[in-house]
Amino acid sequence: MTKTRTSKKTHQVAPTPSATQLRFDPKEVRALIEVARSAKTWKASFSDCLNPDLRKPGATPDVDGYVDPVFVDTSKIGPKLWLVKDEGCYLMANAAHQIRSPEDCITVCYADGFGPNTPQEELRAVLGGVDFVEALDIEAMERAAAEPSLAVVIRISSETIEISSELHAHTIH
Repeated sequence: MTKTRTSKKTHQVAPTPSATQLRFDPKEVRALIEVARSAKTWKASFSDCLNPDLRKPGATPDVDGYVDPVFVDTSKIGPKLWLVKDEGCYLMANAAHQIRSPEDCITVCYADGFGPNTPQEELRAVLGGVDFVEALDIEAMERAAAEPSLAVVIRISSETIEISSELHAHTIH
């Protein structure tokens, strides 16, 4: 296992005795990194909307410090991957303009065992009841996805997110 990055979280995950571990296919992760890196503009995450350093001049935050994404200077964001929990749990690029499938979908990489048909009760038990988007450090994701035989592993605790790589045992769903 190669530990590559630990960072503070901006959302709450359901309290569990140990960290929740999510595994991703490194080839799919590298494809998303390429989408994010090749973009000229990027979308703002919730945490970006709370960051005063990213606000456009004249932006007025609400009482919680949030500004609408249109008031975020997205040129300061740069490429990232987002860890998303809604209909499943997946990674996606924060690129503002992405190629879409004929079904009008962008490319995502689902965590093993947490695809779009995962029952919401199971997602809530493992990742909490609230949908979230967590921006991840792209350099840490690149390091974790560098070796094709190693899965990208994201461990989420109530306080941190750890990005690493481990022997790949990809589950097909």
